[in-house]
Amino acid sequence: MIDVDDLAALLARRARDDKPRSEVMTPAGHLSLRWNDIADSAARVTGRKINMLAVPALLFDAAGFIADGTARITGRPHVFSTGKVRELQAGDWLADRAIELPTALDVTMARCLAPFLAPGGFRPVHRGGIEKRDV
Repeated sequence: MIDVDDLAALLARRARDDKPRSEVMTPAGHLSLRWNDIADSAARVTGRKINMLAVPALLFDAAGFIADGTARITGRPHVFSTGKVRELQAGDWLADRAIELPTALDVTMARCLAPFLAPGGFRPVHRGGIEKRDV
């Protein structure tokens, strides 16, 4: 996981680097995050208790398959899919380097959740996108 501002700053530094190089990088802001860390951060940011639920892999796979079918039938893309299930079940995501002075997880979480916590929140629109509710 890496904050978008941290990634943008890293890429800008690399673009300004005088030594041209070709390399694959997998940077991270936090190398050792667990699902509990993410849930704890969400709880701090929202002020709400976060309950984690262990879902059997077969049920999780079925939910992704159903989401894919629903997306095909409705013609509306979904955030949740079999691809997302594979990503979430992958276990460890590997990064080859931690960036210096990463943005705190709670700051990143607050920015990510802010639109959903704002009065009126977000609602899905016909094409599967997101738009701000009129308040």
